[in-house]
Parts: sequence; C-alpha cells; structure tokens
Amino acid sequence: METAIQNNVAVSGDKNTQFFHLRASQRRRKNEISKLKKSNGQFTENEDEMGAMATDFYKTLYRSEGTTDMDRVLNTVPVKVTAAMNEGLLAPFEKEEVKIALFQMFPTKAPGPDGMPAHFFQPIGNYAAMR
Repeated sequence: METAIQNNVAVSGDKNTQFFHLRASQRRRKNEISKLKKSNGQFTENEDEMGAMATDFYKTLYRSEGTTDMDRVLNTVPVKVTAAMNEGLLAPFEKEEVKIALFQMFPTKAPGPDGMPAHFFQPIGNYAAMR
C-alpha cells in the first residue's frame, strides 16, 4: 500500500509541488517586463529595442560624468599602504619567493588564467630555484 502511494506521488507529484509551481509561474508573469517607455514618451514592446534601452541605461548609469575635485575626495581616504610597503610590493620577484609561493599552493589549484595546476609547475620550481 505504501509503495503504491509513493509511486503515485513520484509520478503525479503532490499538492506542494503544484502549489510552488503555480507560485513560480505567477512570479514570472508578475516580474516580466512587457514594455518600456522611451525618451520621447512613447512605449515599445519590441524585445530588441527594450534590450538596447536596458543596455544603454546601465552604460549611462555607470559612466563617469567628469568628476571634479577628486583630490579632495581622495584625501579623506586613509592611507593603508605606506611608501616603504609600496616599494616592497613593486620590487622584482626573487626566485626563492616564487618557489615558496608555488609550494604553498594546493597541488591541484590553478595559479592563473593558463589553467595549469600547481603540481605541473612544482618540478620546474625546484629546477629554477637550484639555478
């Protein structure tokens, strides 16, 4: 008896499934943008035009508007990197530094955009450190 009920629920779902499906469908309809108002006051329902309008809106939103007196703003930001720290950060890499960093990495983690895992470079790191 229990197996028959379980099979029926698995095939046809239960009331909760139907309830949540209806809620998701209602939310999708409610959140759908069917038209946008253009700058000339007219509405458009053309999807390509609405897509271009949305793209233009966000490009304009995040574009710099020629800020003035930026030094005044930046002077309120506390300095976290001193000149000495910056000099150390800009110094050339030492072979031993690279080897230490390479061997601290988990072997299967990719160190950069090339996608090669650390264990690929670790034997090279040993060789480079010896030279």
